[in-house]
Amino acid sequence: MNMIQNQNTDHGVCWLKHRLLGALLALGALLALNGSLQGADERQHTLGWDPYFTLTGYGDVAYRNTQFFEDRHNTAVGAWDARLEFWLPPFRTNFAWGPYVRFAGFVASQNPDWENHLSGAPGVGGQVYPFSIAAFDGTLLNRIFRPLRLFAEYNRVDYRGMENQWRPDEQQKIGAEYWREFNVNNISTWWWAEIWSGFWWQSSNDVDPHYDDWVFANVWRAGARIPNAGLLSAFSPYIVVESTLSEKNTDFWENKLLAGGGLRFTPPLSRLPEMMGWLNRFVIYAEYVHDVAYYRQSPMSAVPVHDIRVGINFSIGDWYH
Repeated sequence: MNMIQNQNTDHGVCWLKHRLLGALLALGALLALNGSLQGADERQHTLGWDPYFTLTGYGDVAYRNTQFFEDRHNTAVGAWDARLEFWLPPFRTNFAWGPYVRFAGFVASQNPDWENHLSGAPGVGGQVYPFSIAAFDGTLLNRIFRPLRLFAEYNRVDYRGMENQWRPDEQQKIGAEYWREFNVNNISTWWWAEIWSGFWWQSSNDVDPHYDDWVFANVWRAGARIPNAGLLSAFSPYIVVESTLSEKNTDFWENKLLAGGGLRFTPPLSRLPEMMGWLNRFVIYAEYVHDVAYYRQSPMSAVPVHDIRVGINFSIGDWYH
């Protein structure tokens, strides 16, 4: 049994190395291209050849104390989601719409399939930011809804290990999402906030090739800091609220409300090393969230009702903040 487990672990490590190496090589090539096309002052805002071609994405590397099903599921996790975006006339700064290629995945030090897969291996799609049109410039609609993104995409999905070959290897999604942040790395202000909301239809998940469902999900974080107080201003306590609701799936982990709080460190981007100048957001965090309510069925009593997370979160490119 130990030999089998070791073989599975070795296979998993090899799988992760190949996937991470491919992602790093692709990102390195894109960053090199960006360096030849833009000046250093611009790299904190866009990557690529703006307004015709850009790269946007986020990453999160963390330790988590529990996960969906079992207590003491201590694991290191890494998640990434990046889009190689091509903007059609009149191009991004006048009206943002066009096709994209998506690269996304999730890896962990533990073995469950839901923690080790590529959800965009790759994916392709089309997107439009309806309130980015030049006619809306300076209007209230533009200030509020400019980050609204409508999209439709097709993703190839790859789960680690031969035992997971029966799982669906493709997915279709169509929906809308809204991502907005305020003053995250601006330590001269006393408050900051992040808002993400998504509403989409998806054709499948990891267990059923005919899993058609609508999902509505939200994450809100907001905190306060002491402004203009040097290093102290980079630290801030905050509250977090997360919610996920699906149309027909009754599984508790897709239909629940969580709330909690944490502490984060958000230095000014100008203070980061020069080699990190392409970041437009950088956060080191520790947070605790507790299950507040379940919209459908409740889990068994043995299922953990909290999650402890400690990690680093960052983003690149222009996410229409």
